[in-house]
Amino acid sequence: MNVKALRSNAGFTLIELLVVIVILGFLVGMLAPRLASIIDDRVLDTVCGSNQRTGVQYIDVFRQQEGRYPSGLINLVVQDGDGVADFADLVWDEDPETVGLFDEELEDHLKPGNWGMNEAEVEELRNLGITMYRMMNQYDGYNFGEGIEEENRRERLARVRLREAESATATVLMAGRARINNGDPITDPLNADNFGWPEGSDISIPEFIGSFIFGLGETSELVTGGYVQSTALCPEAAQLDNVIYGYYSLVLPRLQATSDRLFGDNEVYAKFVAEDDDTRTEIFALHEGLAEWNYAVVCTHGHMLGVEVEEYDFVGAAATREDAEAL
Repeated sequence: MNVKALRSNAGFTLIELLVVIVILGFLVGMLAPRLASIIDDRVLDTVCGSNQRTGVQYIDVFRQQEGRYPSGLINLVVQDGDGVADFADLVWDEDPETVGLFDEELEDHLKPGNWGMNEAEVEELRNLGITMYRMMNQYDGYNFGEGIEEENRRERLARVRLREAESATATVLMAGRARINNGDPITDPLNADNFGWPEGSDISIPEFIGSFIFGLGETSELVTGGYVQSTALCPEAAQLDNVIYGYYSLVLPRLQATSDRLFGDNEVYAKFVAEDDDTRTEIFALHEGLAEWNYAVVCTHGHMLGVEVEEYDFVGAAATREDAEAL
């Protein structure tokens, strides 16, 4: 038997093909921001979708190899003295003379807000693999690394180990928090009657209401662990000189500990309808945590890969799925 001949006819392995796809996606992600000024929105959307797809592949490979999510993510909450800055104050207001940390479309699509974790949430987050993150504002103020060499940027972020997280450093960004209980503090468990989400108020990914959002920057274990050389920037963000944060973000599965804090023993089924198709409705059990594999990668505009409906409007909430369907 001619062993050499057999070997020469062998095809690529799945891992080899995946490595090639990831490398191509990385190259696209690196080049897209530099070409953003000369290509139209359709191309930008295509490149952005390719970047998100590649990001999902990075994370899937990491989870397959390590059995957890990558640590070293960026906490998108900004410390302000002993407290934290309100997310709305960090969003660019479209004034050409001002600069914001985040694009207003991220606020519009995800309705995020600050959320202080308790011990149960910290422990559940650690069990997902998030044992350490970096605080956003340790780049020079809100200047997010301008003038800092690429390889040194990760060193400008303050490392927070979750076992030690307290007060402001244990505050994270939550999808939908700006609408839950109308953004007001939650002292008692909510229920279907006082959920507080205004009727008709929209969100892009209602399934992830109550989920934590972290940045996929250079400090992520995807980079420091050698899975990728660098993380891509959103090409749409490259066109906005007034918006500083340009990385993609990871929306983690909603923690059961978070659902328990929000709703206690109450069951809350929230009904949403697609803005452009009132025959398409979705019902989500917000009192339940999401499956560990259920995460999303979103761009700086808050868009999620593979979502057919750009916005959902809130219809109402009920204590049973049957009652929610009848709304």
